[in-house]
Amino acid sequence: MKVFYVCRTGYHTSLLAACLHLGRLNHNSADAKEIYRISGYDKYYRDDVGKPFLAGIDENDAEVYTLGVTGENHLMIRAAGELIALMGVSPGDWRFVDTSGISSKWTFIGQLSGKLHLKTLSKVFFYFGARKELPRLKDVVCRKNR
Repeated sequence: MKVFYVCRTGYHTSLLAACLHLGRLNHNSADAKEIYRISGYDKYYRDDVGKPFLAGIDENDAEVYTLGVTGENHLMIRAAGELIALMGVSPGDWRFVDTSGISSKWTFIGQLSGKLHLKTLSKVFFYFGARKELPRLKDVVCRKNR
């Protein structure tokens, strides 16, 4: 089984969801140090959009990925599903979870700050965004793993 958490960049909301899935973060108690220690968090590079990032393997041996899709999340998920069917892979073997709707205004402001090269400020906004998003991401991760 392969699980893909999808968001605009692949390195923010989807990565938080992947870490919740893998048990690396607690949605209630994650502090700034834990969030910034996540491998790849806030390391967005435009060339990485569309490339799956392996976040880890869960306790059921499922590979857990993140995937950045800019603003084309629905189109990308549909296209991926169609390609999987063409390859003959069983639909239950690959799962796509769209986390882009959970992104908060804080994450968006953090992305803008990063584009303006205001790294310290962007980190603060990303932290506030993560704290806002984690409880909702937990619900999505739990629902999709039943």
